[in-house]
Amino acid sequence: MGKLFDYEHPFLRLLSKISDLFVLNLMTLVLCLPIVTIGASITAAHYTALKLHRGENYVMSNFWKSFKENFKQSTIIWIIFALFFVVEYLAFITLSNGTSETDLTMQGVIVATGVFGVCFMLWVFPLQSKFVNKIPKTIYTSFIMTFKHIIRTVLLLALFVLPFLLPAEGFPVILLFGFSVPIYLSAMIYNKPFKKMEEIVLASFGGENGNE
Repeated sequence: MGKLFDYEHPFLRLLSKISDLFVLNLMTLVLCLPIVTIGASITAAHYTALKLHRGENYVMSNFWKSFKENFKQSTIIWIIFALFFVVEYLAFITLSNGTSETDLTMQGVIVATGVFGVCFMLWVFPLQSKFVNKIPKTIYTSFIMTFKHIIRTVLLLALFVLPFLLPAEGFPVILLFGFSVPIYLSAMIYNKPFKKMEEIVLASFGGENGNE
């Protein structure tokens, strides 16, 4: 019985992980509410999730560290992508009443570019959370990663879509873990390529040129 209360017991480790993900989800959700802070909040969530995956369980301190350090760049990146999706939406609505072959083709192009935009965004905030670069470099790198790791990109996209496929009864689960679990699983997916990038940075600069 005493072993059950050993911190290294799998059951307690599971409870600890669930608790960490709940706290991470709550912080991410609350700091997404002002809308303009979504980019910084998602970036901080990715930073914290990767730390969790690598065994560092300081959720609140890691989240705030990343949120403050990446606030400016993450917010600008978020505004860029938000404007892109607004333009995409308005263009699609404008063409939605058209029935010509050209209109339908353009709608297809808009949907395709929108999907690619989402894919780029699924890489850009993790990259922003981990590596120090100027915004154009971060966006360009996310573009490269999207196609270089296409299978991982598809998995990231599936994790992004999955919460939207849950029935209405699953809303409480989404509210409690809808951000943190997909982001934590995403960290498991991009951890390997990120480690390779970190090794390149270490070899080039003699130290990690990223967010510790």
